[in-house]
Amino acid sequence: VLGTDGKVFIGSNSSLNTGTLGIGLRGPGDLSVDNGAVSSTTSYIGQLTGSNSSIAQLSNGASWANSQDLFIGHSSSGSLDVDTASDVTNGDSVVAGFDTGITGEINLNNGANLSSSSELTIGHNGNGVLSVLGGSSVSSNDSYIAALAGSNGSVSVSGPASTMNVSDSFYLGGNNVAAGGTAIAEVVAGGMLSIGNTLKVWNGGTLSLIGGSINTGTRDVDGPFKLIGGSLN
Repeated sequence: VLGTDGKVFIGSNSSLNTGTLGIGLRGPGDLSVDNGAVSSTTSYIGQLTGSNSSIAQLSNGASWANSQDLFIGHSSSGSLDVDTASDVTNGDSVVAGFDTGITGEINLNNGANLSSSSELTIGHNGNGVLSVLGGSSVSSNDSYIAALAGSNGSVSVSGPASTMNVSDSFYLGGNNVAAGGTAIAEVVAGGMLSIGNTLKVWNGGTLSLIGGSINTGTRDVDGPFKLIGGSLN
């Protein structure tokens, strides 16, 4: 557990192996991994109330293998910054913005990768932000953006080779059962959103395609869909 105000740096050829990993317990925590490696089971960034602004940063080919769930902004705000060909893999769900009023932010840049073997949720009860830039990628089975009522979710996939791959279904402004919160997703300037099954845009969702591409099996669109440029298949 990192917090109160705990900081850990893992450099080249170094590693951290643990079970549950909490970054920010009763104060902010800071995990920085530069060309090092982390392995864990269930992990939290901003685990308990009072640990606002907790952060995990990976750079220069760092890796984090998390065998179960990863929460970014559980009961306090938290952020995950993955840069320069670093990789975060998860055996179960990834959730940003779990509790009501809590913000979780995920930033991928410069060829970074984030994967979930299950669900990716950006805004569960709280507020979630996902930014995929610079040829980075994120992948999951299903994706929920602003899953529940009162939540907020924002997704941006921007730039050549930046991709969001959803093997099953993508739900914007809700979940697979009902409408949820307010959600915005944009695919910009060469970015790509690839969906294996269904693209569902609930009334609270707004999807914008601005010079990128969206590939999907079927479309069920209730909310605004702004097709400004790009390719829709």
